[in-house]
Amino acid sequence: MAIIRVSGHLGAGKTTIAERLANALGYENHYTGQIFRDLAKEKGLSIEEFYKELAQDKCLEKEIDKRQIHLMLTKDNLVVQGRMAPWFICNPKAKKVNVFFKVFNATIFFAIES
Repeated sequence: MAIIRVSGHLGAGKTTIAERLANALGYENHYTGQIFRDLAKEKGLSIEEFYKELAQDKCLEKEIDKRQIHLMLTKDNLVVQGRMAPWFICNPKAKKVNVFFKVFNATIFFAIES
């Protein structure tokens, strides 16, 4: 049982790696962007409208964090992609693996910690 948390810079390949890891391991793959889309849909907003509301309502940001934490506390065998994912609490029975991606001078670097 493990939770792999993928974080890093925009455009560093997080989504690609997270999808490939999840497929190779047979894990569920979750990303923060889907939580944004789900909340927007629940509020009857387009994603663009949701981002505008998010900029003005910090409670929405807390709700996104809350949903991601809930996901990591109640599930295992999953890959979670999100910039804050490695710092959130997750299932204490699961092995935690953090993967960080960084882009510097058009080179992608990554580090893995467990």
